[in-house]
Amino acid sequence: MKHFYNFQRLALIFVALFTNFLISQAQDYDFVVNELGLCVMEAENYSEMVQIGEIGSGTESLWDTASSPVDFSGVGGMKAVNPGAAPGDIAVALTSAGILKYNINFTEAGQYYIWARASRTGGSDDSFHAAIAQGEEIKNQVAYINFEGELVPTPSTNVWVWIYRSQPLEGAASVMVPVAGVYNFRVYVRERGFRLDKIILSRNPGYVPDGVGPEETAKVTGLADQKVQNNASLSIYPNPFAGNAALSYKLESAELVSIKVYNALGEEVAVLLNEVKQPGAHELSFNLSDHSNSTGNGVYFIRFQSGSEIQTIKAFHTK
Repeated sequence: MKHFYNFQRLALIFVALFTNFLISQAQDYDFVVNELGLCVMEAENYSEMVQIGEIGSGTESLWDTASSPVDFSGVGGMKAVNPGAAPGDIAVALTSAGILKYNINFTEAGQYYIWARASRTGGSDDSFHAAIAQGEEIKNQVAYINFEGELVPTPSTNVWVWIYRSQPLEGAASVMVPVAGVYNFRVYVRERGFRLDKIILSRNPGYVPDGVGPEETAKVTGLADQKVQNNASLSIYPNPFAGNAALSYKLESAELVSIKVYNALGEEVAVLLNEVKQPGAHELSFNLSDHSNSTGNGVYFIRFQSGSEIQTIKAFHTK
């Protein structure tokens, strides 16, 4: 009888652990769908980037940061890098093209219509492929989305415009979410030089974005739980930055000041300051290349603490 109760207890512990595992898996997402049925993602805030091939091989396919056109929505954009042949066919792209993944918690199944704030220089850098997956299983895919369609403004070169049309389908691009849950929306390289600023998935087929579009519908976790802004007492210039950048802040009284830099994974990259500073305006210059833990181009979070005040700003490092 004693063995039975021990077994029962172990079984209950296993169920509890397994349930917690499922819950933790279900919470593994970075973006949500808001009350208007919109999921809005800044291109540079991807959940994961997948590179195909070695850089310099001539056959690599990946995404890199972009700082032009300058009127981007967030702190920059992303640019397709593909020195080799363009994966014109979606079936080829699924296994041979660089990917940006955005993990989304869909609380409602159904059709989601794709809008992308994008830029091109001409007709050879004007499209991308898309798909939606659960884990590594592709649920459905969209053969290329480009600058065709009556809702795309003209001129549409060297500026950010909203695109929505799947050329092979000759209609609005969309993906089907079969059941509610966490999925990853994927953007695949198709043509080198294509630039992406923001992505919107909408439940409403009649929705049309304008300007820079609505605010990002990001899940608030980790560093983002703190106040993330670029217009508070701590500021950075320039942003995006390529080499040296200057941090400015103002103190009302003498305080112990801590300034740390984190990458997009929440890993500490550098401690820029940790000392008592006097009241007044202060400026601190830094260069990420001076810190071996930096991960190159992309999004960084700069955490500022003076006394009990904690503030985080988002910065974008580019070439």
